Amino acid sequence: MKVVFLDRDGTLNDCPLDDYVKSAAGLRLYPYAVDSVRRMNEAGFEVIVISNQAGVAKGIYTLKNLDEITRRISLQMERAGASILDFFYCPHRDEDECLCRKPLPGLLKMAVRKYPSIDFQSSFLVGDSLKDMQLAAVGGLRSILVLTGHGENARLEAAQLVPPPLAVVANLAEAVSAILKFA
Repeated sequence: MKVVFLDRDGTLNDCPLDDYVKSAAGLRLYPYAVDSVRRMNEAGFEVIVISNQAGVAKGIYTLKNLDEITRRISLQMERAGASILDFFYCPHRDEDECLCRKPLPGLLKMAVRKYPSIDFQSSFLVGDSLKDMQLAAVGGLRSILVLTGHGENARLEAAQLVPPPLAVVANLAEAVSAILKFA
């Protein structure tokens, strides 16, 4: 199974740089997000969201809020004929030293346990942070850095990674075009 792993905040939806998406009411998908996911689906890719969500451990929002946000994303996708196969979240803080916090591979391991047919060599990871690009390298995935969210801040450090991102693009819509070019 070919998969595009997507970061959530700053990649799929807008997120204030110094804050969190705390509720479904505060969720703002980027205007091109649904169409981008649909284009990936039409090209034969499953889409899986993998996201650090430390706001849960910090008490800023609850797991119930996180579930409501996830349901809202799924509903908006479904209404427009797009599909996200699954969502995997790390609700911990950096200092919790868990194994699921990006850039550690725990979220990828969760995904492959649930979906053992994932072909990492045919898959991609799209995100807006250095941690996303580091996770892609650890997982053997081709990575694409989007400049939305924290992407502009991560650009210089990401370029130093081995391997560096396959592409650096303005947003998720351009990331899909890059994926279709390199797939």
